[in-house]
Amino acid sequence: MHTDVAGARTHWVEAGTGGTPVVLVHGASLGSSLATWERCLPRLAARGLRAVAYDQPGFGGTDASPGHSLPERAAFLGQFLTTLGIRTAHLVGHSQSGGMVVGHALEHPDTVRTVTAVATGSLLPPATGPAPAGHAEGHQGDPGREPTLDEVRAQLEANLHDPALATDEAVRARYALSTGAHFTAFQERDRIARAGGGGNKGLRARLGELTVPALFLYGAAEPGRVGERVEAARAAHPGGHYALVPHAAHLLPWEAPEEFARVVGDFVTGHG
Repeated sequence: MHTDVAGARTHWVEAGTGGTPVVLVHGASLGSSLATWERCLPRLAARGLRAVAYDQPGFGGTDASPGHSLPERAAFLGQFLTTLGIRTAHLVGHSQSGGMVVGHALEHPDTVRTVTAVATGSLLPPATGPAPAGHAEGHQGDPGREPTLDEVRAQLEANLHDPALATDEAVRARYALSTGAHFTAFQERDRIARAGGGGNKGLRARLGELTVPALFLYGAAEPGRVGERVEAARAAHPGGHYALVPHAAHLLPWEAPEEFARVVGDFVTGHG
């Protein structure tokens, strides 16, 4: 369905009807959309939860808006909640958007019941030794030119523990969301980030300020010594809840939806 949010025709979906809504925010890499959550929505609904997901401005089926920076997209989250009449929510963010929902919980704690960051590496202590290769959160893609179908496939496979899940149908769908106006929006986000207007800088140091229950969920197969970093995070932030999902990498909600729904569902229902 579509709803006007702050002047942008916004694509969103929901499943289930019970209790405080679980609002899911996809990441910011080229080709991202609410499809990240498509396998999770019915499973959360089956647990008696109302699950809501939307395409951020410039992604999926939502219009691009003048604001592409992370703070502007964070403000859009608040506008989306207000437009739908959601006064309190369980917020869940994937990748870069894990930082977005944590930031929202820090700034607007009265509107957040729980917060969950999924595969948000910037909220973990850095790995010891050389930094792992790869793109920063939200910057997977070459802003110089549109990707080819083969490049989209390679990117999708790199974010999965099981590359066989990158079917031809899935690759074609992500390719369609990586070209044209979607690519133009990605270029603008990249430009802003390179100018210092993006990322989740400083948030890890503020995790101790959270006043709402927080879950940090990672795929055990994600590169960058994630298991070691999760253990370090547990020691540094004992008030947080940390979990690793086996046989899953960066696109954890997409390739391990049953485990995602179990862990996140138990967490949110356990905190009302």
